[in-house]
Amino acid sequence: MVDLDGNGVDVGDQIVYNYTVKNDGNVSLFNVTANDNQLGNITLTGLTDLDGDSTADDLAVGITAIGTATATLTQAQIDGGSITNIVTGTGTGSNGTTVTDTDTNTVNLTRTPRIDITKTNAGVVDLDGNGVDV
Repeated sequence: MVDLDGNGVDVGDQIVYNYTVKNDGNVSLFNVTANDNQLGNITLTGLTDLDGDSTADDLAVGITAIGTATATLTQAQIDGGSITNIVTGTGTGSNGTTVTDTDTNTVNLTRTPRIDITKTNAGVVDLDGNGVDV
């Protein structure tokens, strides 16, 4: 959580999400993507072009690609008390098999209800003009 104004969780503060996609299989993965259900497609660094399509979207065996995305808090999210995002990673093995994995991340938000009321007065009003009556 990035508290941009230093006053606790409120609208406009940010959550920075970090994503890691690793090929832990034994074949290369082509057309690798990561998609967050709240933030959309995630740009990944560390991908290369293994299938010769001139697009760096492939992941060799044992290699990890990373990405980040930033979300800005809304009042509705703060009122809800938490934000849950699901990221889905997808790729197609060099053998033609499509593989998918998901991971869920929940950020609990501190909700701090407060109220402040102030009462003031303008002093005694002498309605009859003869000074303050008892």
